[in-house]
Amino acid sequence: MGRQTQYKKSGIRGFWLNLNNYRLEEPEQFDELFWDYDKDYLKILIEDVSLHIKSLEYLDPINRDLEYVEVKIRIEYRTNHIGYYRLIFNLDGTVEDDFFISEWTGLRLYQTRALLEDIKEEIEAERINGEITEKEAIKLKEIIDEKKDMIRKEFSH
Repeated sequence: MGRQTQYKKSGIRGFWLNLNNYRLEEPEQFDELFWDYDKDYLKILIEDVSLHIKSLEYLDPINRDLEYVEVKIRIEYRTNHIGYYRLIFNLDGTVEDDFFISEWTGLRLYQTRALLEDIKEEIEAERINGEITEKEAIKLKEIIDEKKDMIRKEFSH
C-alpha cells in the first residue's frame, strides 16, 4: 500500500473518531451542525493530500522549517457544505494534530427551533394568566409547529 493511500485511510479513520468524540462531548454544537443526524446523509470527500514545507524564519530567525503532510477532508451534510476535517502528520507518518473547521454559515437550525419552542412556552404562560384565550394559544402553537417542521424539511433534503 502506497503512502498516499495510508494517509487517506488514516484521514478517514481520524475523521470518524473525531466526529464520534464531537457528538459525545459537544452534543448541542453537534446537533446544530448535524441536525436530525443520519449517517446516510453525511458525505466526506478527501479533497487534498499534500506535503507542506514552510519557512518560519520571517517570524523569528531561530525558527526551523515546518514540514508536514496534511489530509484535508470536505464534509457535506444533507447536501450542505459544513466544513473540513484536517489531519496533520509529521514526515515520519505519526499524527501531529487534527482539527475540524466549520464553515456552516446557513440558518442555525438548532437555535431557531429552540427559540420557537421557547415562544410556545411563553404562549402557554400567557394562556394560563388569561392574557390570551385557549383558542388563540392553540392556533399560535400550531403555527409555530408548522414553522419548525418547515425548517426541518427545507434543510433535510
